[in-house]
Amino acid sequence: QVLITFTASPTAHAGSDGVYCANNAAIQLNGSVTIANGGTWSGGGGTFTPNANTLNAVYTPSLGEIAAGSATLTLTTTGNNGCTPVSDNVSFTFTPAPTAHAGADASICANNATFQLNGSVTVATGGLWSGGAGSFSPNSGVLNAVYTPTAAEITAGSVTLTLTTVGNGQCSPVSDQMTLTITPAPLVDAGLPVQSCANNPSVQLTGSVQNAGGGAWTGAGTFSNPNSLSPIYTPSAAEVLAGTATVTLTSTGNGLCNPVSDQVTITITAAPVVEAGPAQSLCANNVAAQLAGAVTNAIGGAWSGGAGSFSPNANTLNADHLEALLSRLVDRGYRFVNLEEALKDPAYQLPEQHTRHGYSWIRRWQLAAGIKPPWPPELSEKVQERYNALQQR
Repeated sequence: QVLITFTASPTAHAGSDGVYCANNAAIQLNGSVTIANGGTWSGGGGTFTPNANTLNAVYTPSLGEIAAGSATLTLTTTGNNGCTPVSDNVSFTFTPAPTAHAGADASICANNATFQLNGSVTVATGGLWSGGAGSFSPNSGVLNAVYTPTAAEITAGSVTLTLTTVGNGQCSPVSDQMTLTITPAPLVDAGLPVQSCANNPSVQLTGSVQNAGGGAWTGAGTFSNPNSLSPIYTPSAAEVLAGTATVTLTSTGNGLCNPVSDQVTITITAAPVVEAGPAQSLCANNVAAQLAGAVTNAIGGAWSGGAGSFSPNANTLNADHLEALLSRLVDRGYRFVNLEEALKDPAYQLPEQHTRHGYSWIRRWQLAAGIKPPWPPELSEKVQERYNALQQR
């Protein structure tokens, strides 16, 4: 007789089926065997860590398995002690990973710097914006929030924003970025204040515009070409009367920017007023005419139109013929002497005479001639009236 002993068969248990996310697909295996000394994993195109002979290895599926959406692994007993190996299968399903799209890169202008974001996500329940120091309105959890950059970001000229998925389930968060480029705002300079005259009020403007296609002038008057940066401006009659005009230069072709304006003031001075004096009648043997011209709002005047001569010159408003003027004085009994002879006059030898009206040369001449002037001095009625009026000022 022979005794035959039957031992129990090995068993293998590969674990429970499971569902994993495509971007978080590392699987912690949980295999077990009985009777046999161990087991080995097979059937997958991925990798086992630390190796396929570890019952609780970590399995990382291949890209092909993730793309296919599933993988099946087999655990087979080893060291079976004369028994036939036993196997067990386990299957894993892979769900799609979340996606985040922050939108295309975009440009905004420094003086119009708010931007309507256009983010989108899939699989995840939402997204969260980050990366900018500015503000998101109504908040950073809204995919199409409005972003307003900080002054520093505007100065830097760009900002990068990141959209990250939230509500990812078993999946890892996914992020995407977009860059906002912030272009400079238009710079407008209408030029320095200018001045013109009421009888010649037109002025040459000298504007400049940067970071825009051009500029357009506006004002109450007329422009030779309002779309030229350096047109001729003619103020309106009301502006001439008021003595001032203000014109505005506004940028055009602004692209994403808001228009920018600058103003320049034109001061319109009063026109010169010239009065040549009243008409005169002269005698043929005394033809020197004492002119009495007057000019306001100008520094002087120049006589013209006569064939004769002006004394001392044609630029003297009260010019006269000097020789004729001297002759008229001689005819009236005046005598011309030099300074040395004049100083011999007895009046110069007397002390200065002071009256209540100040030093009086007339009083000295009266005393030198032996005439005792009345005291107080007698004034004519008209002189007294004039004196009283001056005292009341």
